[in-house]
Amino acid sequence: MTMQCDTRDMGTSATLVTALKRQDSTAFAQLLAQHGAMLYRVALRLLGQPEEAEEVVQQTLVTVYTKIATFDERAALTTWLYRIVVNTALMRLRAKARVPEELQDPLAACRRENAMANP
Repeated sequence: MTMQCDTRDMGTSATLVTALKRQDSTAFAQLLAQHGAMLYRVALRLLGQPEEAEEVVQQTLVTVYTKIATFDERAALTTWLYRIVVNTALMRLRAKARVPEELQDPLAACRRENAMANP
């Protein structure tokens, strides 16, 4: 059972982290309200595309939900969130770089062949 808490009491990071570790749904809403814009800005800056940035923020929030119990509070919550969103975005960029050009742009091979045939 999830305990409900008053979001007005979550002014401090420590209180928010405690509520997140209890998997309080209002705490996750508060997390998004307090840090969502920063997460999106970082993801957008790294990826350059709004849709991809939104997906990375969503993946970041899922990671926070599943890994909050491992957060040991030696660093600030904001620092931890920043590292998760950056790592998630970088993993996405690496995965994208591994996809052959033909799969990213199916017409690229045709354009390349046409360019070679008609110098």
